[in-house]
Amino acid sequence: MLERLKELFEANPEKSAVSFKGQCSDCGCGVVIRITPTSKGFGLKGGNLFEHAPGIYLAKCTDCYKVSPIFGINNKHKYKCTMVT
Repeated sequence: MLERLKELFEANPEKSAVSFKGQCSDCGCGVVIRITPTSKGFGLKGGNLFEHAPGIYLAKCTDCYKVSPIFGINNKHKYKCTMVT
């Protein structure tokens, strides 16, 4: 995932952030996760993102991530996230 984000930002140096939009894989609520490069890697705001398979991303909202930060434990839904920008 980190390598993919590095590649994404290197290929689009004009972008200061990218966003993924989808639904929480635990509760099903809508999430928008904004990712920005930081001095130590990447910052995520609005939830957490997991690359389930190449090009397929799952998300957790902030509340569900606090309860269970591990993907695959409480995943009732298999919603895919898409990059929106």
